[in-house]
Amino acid sequence: MNGGLAPARTVETGHRQIRWRQHGSTALAVFATFALVAAVVVAWVDDAIFNGDEFARRTIAMLESSTVRHALAEEITDELIEASSVLVEFRSVLVTVIEEVTATDGFREILFDALREAHRIVFTEGGQNFFLNLSNSLEVVTSTLEIINPEVAERLPQNTQSIIVDVSDQLRALGLWRLEPALPRDTAALLLIAIGALAGTVALDPHRARGFVKAGFAVVGAGIVVVGITTLVPIAAGDAFRNPDLSRAVEDGSAAFMGDLHTFGFWLAGFGAVAIALAAAVAPQGQPVDPVELARRAWARVSTQHQASPGLEVAKGLAIIVGGLLVVGLRDALVPMLLSLTGAYLVYRGLFRVLQITGARSRADARARFEPTAGQRKLLRQGTALVGATAVVIGVLGVGLYVSSERARAQARASTELRCNGSTELCDRRIDQVAFAGAHNAMSAASDPGWLFAENLFGIPQQLEYGIRAFLIKTHYGVPTGVKVGGAEIVVTDKAAETAARPRASEEEISPAAAAKAREIAANAQVPNVGRQVYLCHVYCELGATKFSDVLASIKRFLARNPNEVIILFAGDYITTEDTQASFQQAGLLDRLWQYDPDQPLPTLRQLIESKQNILLFEENSGPPPPWNVQGYGLWQDTPYTFADPSQFSCAHNRGPANAPLFQINHWITNTRPPSVEQAREVNAYDVLMARVQQCRAERNLFPNIVGVNFYDQGDLLRVVDELNGVDSDS
Repeated sequence: MNGGLAPARTVETGHRQIRWRQHGSTALAVFATFALVAAVVVAWVDDAIFNGDEFARRTIAMLESSTVRHALAEEITDELIEASSVLVEFRSVLVTVIEEVTATDGFREILFDALREAHRIVFTEGGQNFFLNLSNSLEVVTSTLEIINPEVAERLPQNTQSIIVDVSDQLRALGLWRLEPALPRDTAALLLIAIGALAGTVALDPHRARGFVKAGFAVVGAGIVVVGITTLVPIAAGDAFRNPDLSRAVEDGSAAFMGDLHTFGFWLAGFGAVAIALAAAVAPQGQPVDPVELARRAWARVSTQHQASPGLEVAKGLAIIVGGLLVVGLRDALVPMLLSLTGAYLVYRGLFRVLQITGARSRADARARFEPTAGQRKLLRQGTALVGATAVVIGVLGVGLYVSSERARAQARASTELRCNGSTELCDRRIDQVAFAGAHNAMSAASDPGWLFAENLFGIPQQLEYGIRAFLIKTHYGVPTGVKVGGAEIVVTDKAAETAARPRASEEEISPAAAAKAREIAANAQVPNVGRQVYLCHVYCELGATKFSDVLASIKRFLARNPNEVIILFAGDYITTEDTQASFQQAGLLDRLWQYDPDQPLPTLRQLIESKQNILLFEENSGPPPPWNVQGYGLWQDTPYTFADPSQFSCAHNRGPANAPLFQINHWITNTRPPSVEQAREVNAYDVLMARVQQCRAERNLFPNIVGVNFYDQGDLLRVVDELNGVDSDS
């Protein structure tokens, strides 16, 4: 009798062991979900929050949101008004201008430095005093206002320490500095624990294929939790502020800050779906997992438990109520999570179908070659599932993790990545490897009063905005007459002073009509004894004169907003080196001039920008010392420039030594007639200009570093220069 009971007891024990293993496998899958979430989140926090440079880069990426820019602009405006109450009536103007300034490279560099310093204070001094010192941005704001609203610019406070944004209260509430000692930092250990739990899920379940399905669900669950976290945190951060505009800005900014983690969550859910599909498809009589059927079974199990106590029933009811409230309150967060689930399921069903068909064919081919025993078939199926699913999960997760991480980093850093003259590709090239768009007689502009026989439609400020980076100019001594014609004061060239300064400087070629007109104006002008000034003129200041100080001021304003641009000034200097130095010193640009060292290789754009010596001054008639006063036709060689007709274009050697490393192509029509917009449009057309550039490049065996034209905005100058540099026009 006892012998008859033993087998039954043994069977019961076996069933209990199987149930224990099933429940244990399920518990490990749940644990693996949260372990994987912890590993991913801790790794992200360690990189994005505890790393000062990365924190600053990600925070600046938040400026891509217009709501964030507007909120920051309002905060800075309020700081300015507090420093100077007379600005209150211009508040709307200031907010608009500052919002535009926050999108510039210059402001972002200032903010980057402020954020790095603030981050250091938070994590080393307990976050008790957290100030964003944006005082340096005042210069950028002022330079912009001087162009569009000088009245407001004059009223800005002169105290450069006035823009201090205090966010100490908010940081004390967040307690970020407490995270660092409290958060586990060993990401590798957490990841190993998660992988161990996934492996245990598979190994513990009596059915390997089902264990793989559970492991896949754990990965999907981890992805959904990460998506949920990155959706809920921005919403919660925004809800902490009562001001609706500020709340929306904080929410948008936080979402941008966590954007890469959010994307990774979607990827993780997709990877889990791949694992589930593979495990289910290779199993015997594999059927796709149906979430509707799973939900129906779960509900049936809950609803049929009639023996439950009244207390348990009340708990169930309360749980349903809480669930409903969560759906209503977190509807904005639930939509992305549901989309993630739906996408993962669609990927799963598609892969299941493909793998099921290919797996069936593989099994049919195997049976055609040999007929294994039942035991062998079982081992083969389990081995195939184990090896295949493991390879796919590890491979896809590994590749996906790498791709997602690199892409996420690129996205997070996109707005702060150094772009030299508009392109990251140019940063590490030397100046002799970069082409610059050049404007011939850049100061000669039809839009500026007083210019006769102008060779450009617009002046240097507009040329800077257009994309011109090489300015061919002439510095002259001029004497203002006090007489205005057509809104411009007549300036007479001080030829005696110029001859004393540069006795060997030869006079430029201009048309006979222009020379005759200049002499006529000079003869009729009454020159007062008011002292000479430095102007940009073309041979005769009587034909047009622009104050050198005005041009340098416009360059300073431009560089304040665009500090990652390298500018070339190639000057025919008819003034003394001392007066050149004084002009740059008064403009506050002397320290921005490149210091030439003949014993060092030519600098890269990155070196010039990072050293803040990104103005290269080359002089036709003088040279060092000092080292910023570089002899132009010592480092440069060029082509002829006195062409009366396009048929005369030549690439022959003109000025400069034959071994000079820098090459300038002069591409304009001059001398015989007043400059013509129509003719410039013809010779600056892509087919004409690029053909000549390529011809000169081949004949001279030199890379064109300046392509100089008249009427820079007519034709395709920028397209040609971009193609020479191998960059996209909008890069």
